[in-house]
Amino acid sequence: LETDTRVDMLSTPRIQTSHAEQAQLFIGEERPVISGTFSDISGGQTANIQMKQIGITLEILPFINDEGLVVMDIYQVREDGACKG
Repeated sequence: LETDTRVDMLSTPRIQTSHAEQAQLFIGEERPVISGTFSDISGGQTANIQMKQIGITLEILPFINDEGLVVMDIYQVREDGACKG
């Protein structure tokens, strides 16, 4: 990829863990997201704002087998800030 001129390498994150020890890697940012609005007695509205991580989280669980090979379970979670429910 580094020699392909159509690709821009944005980051090269690294993570280190041990046999059967779960590690987590987050790539993204934290942004304010409106989680709800409330009306008061006078008719005014107030927004409830929470900071939310927007990006990709990888959970990695490595195992070293009897032959010395590393086998990994990788679970990906993508958060885009969209409301759920």
